[in-house]
Amino acid sequence: MDKIKITGMIAAALAAAMLTPSYAAPALPERQHSADEIEDIEALARMLYGEARGVESTTEQAACVWVVLNRVDDDRWPDDVVDVLSQPYQFGGYRVYFPVEEWAYDLAADVYDRWTDGRETGQDPGRVIPADYYYWRGSRDGHNYFRREFDDYTGETYTFEEVSPYED
Repeated sequence: MDKIKITGMIAAALAAAMLTPSYAAPALPERQHSADEIEDIEALARMLYGEARGVESTTEQAACVWVVLNRVDDDRWPDDVVDVLSQPYQFGGYRVYFPVEEWAYDLAADVYDRWTDGRETGQDPGRVIPADYYYWRGSRDGHNYFRREFDDYTGETYTFEEVSPYED
């Protein structure tokens, strides 16, 4: 092969890699979302934009969405995604005016669909963090550190033993 052809092939491969989503989760059955579900997914995408766009791991980004959904499932918080996200002093990186970027919407929709499927079937939806983790602390090292209790900054943080449906 000549040098020009090889260079073109490399450029095409790089371009394809840049267009590929940052995760490759197993496909779920195709869902049509209601207007309320779209509102929830967009809110989760805005939260990801504000809370996790600097996080390098798609699994850790998905865990942020799971924390919100864990709260929805727990009686201590509202039973609605937008209400959970809108509680005062809870999600400092969530703003209703943040953009809904494609990467964040796609990931939020995937996690939301897994959560919905799990609620409907009672089977493991491919969660990446246990249902009893409700908090995280961000860090400048490109990671969020997830925990069960709000004020437990020195205790156990989740180390992602669960099998992730995402490639990091």
